[in-house]
Amino acid sequence: MRVLLVGVSCVGKTTIGRLLAGRLGCSFFDLDEEIETHFNTSIKRLQARFLTDYSYRKEVSVVLKRIVAEHRDCVVALAPSGLRDAYLRVIRKVDCVTVAIEDTPENIVQRATFYDI
Repeated sequence: MRVLLVGVSCVGKTTIGRLLAGRLGCSFFDLDEEIETHFNTSIKRLQARFLTDYSYRKEVSVVLKRIVAEHRDCVVALAPSGLRDAYLRVIRKVDCVTVAIEDTPENIVQRATFYDI
């Protein structure tokens, strides 16, 4: 079973995803980390190469496509944009369950981490 977790930054997708994958006995993927590894650069630097968010997602959707093609059983953490355009076209072609993770703004802010690109 493929499980896709979506939600805003710092909501707990990675934490929940790793726990869930462990319980299901399958692989966990954080799409942002996989994209950075595939393109060998940070998300922010990669996004800066494109004029629009759409063109960015279109280019990097190959990473999501590879993950779901190679892993019938997996858990994948996606940003909310994971349910838009190029990502959505990939998701619609595979059997998967999509779960939206929510939390209160106060809890999310406590977990917020800021990165230098």
